[in-house]
Amino acid sequence: MPDLALLCSFPRSGSNFLQNIVRLNTRPRAVLCSSIYGYSSQNAQEQARTGKAFFKTHACDQAQLDTELAQLWNMGGRAYRHILLVRDPRDVMISLYDYILGHRGVRLAPEHFLDTDFYWYLFKPDVLTVLRDENHARPLTVLEAYRLWVRTWFGGKGAQACCRLSYEHLLEQPQQGFAQVFDVLAQPMPDPLSGLSELVAQYGESQRLRGKAQGWRLAEDLYRPIIEQVESRLAEEIRILGYA
Repeated sequence: MPDLALLCSFPRSGSNFLQNIVRLNTRPRAVLCSSIYGYSSQNAQEQARTGKAFFKTHACDQAQLDTELAQLWNMGGRAYRHILLVRDPRDVMISLYDYILGHRGVRLAPEHFLDTDFYWYLFKPDVLTVLRDENHARPLTVLEAYRLWVRTWFGGKGAQACCRLSYEHLLEQPQQGFAQVFDVLAQPMPDPLSGLSELVAQYGESQRLRGKAQGWRLAEDLYRPIIEQVESRLAEEIRILGYA
C-alpha cells in the first residue's frame, strides 16, 4: 500500500477539519499531515519521503497535481491513494468569499465574486510560480476553477479509484465517515474520535454559524447574490455532486 495519501478538495470544503481529526487521533508522527502548498522543514521532507504522509491539495486537474508533487515536495512519480472531499457548492463559495475578504484585505462585491481570479486570491507568489506553468498560464476565475475541479475529479479515470466523502457526512456520521479515512491511511481509528467540535479553518470577520451542514440556508439573506449565482451558474455541478 502506498505511504502517500492525498486529500483532494476545492478550497473551503473541510480539508482542515478532516486533517485535524487525523492529527488528533493518530500516534505522534505516525502520519505527516500537511498542505501540499505549505513550507516544509527538512525533517518534514524526510518524513514525507520515508514515512507516511497525508497532503491536502486543491489541484484543479491531474497535470497540476503531478506538478505540485514533483516541484513542491520532490515526489514526482510516487504512488499514492487519494480521498476526494466535497461540500455543498453554496457553502463552499460563501466560505471562500469570507476567507478572501478576511485574509486578503480586499473589499469585493459578492455579485462579482465568481468572476474574480482564482489563483491570485488563494496562493502565495512562490507557489504560483509552480502552479502557473505553461499549461495553466491563462487567467482562471473562481467559477471556471470550480467547473474544472468537478470535471476533473468526477469525470476522469482517476476519480474512479477515489474514496469519496462529503463534509456533511463527516459532520453527521463521523465514526462511519472517518472510518474510510483511517482505512485509506492504514491507521487504527479510536472510538470516540477527539476534536469533532473544533473549528480549525482560517476565517474572516463574518459572524455566521460555521461548521454546519447546509449552513448556507441560515445565511440566505446575507449572501443572496452568491447563492443565486451559484444555483444558476453551477447548477450542473450541484447536480453532479448530489446537492440538487
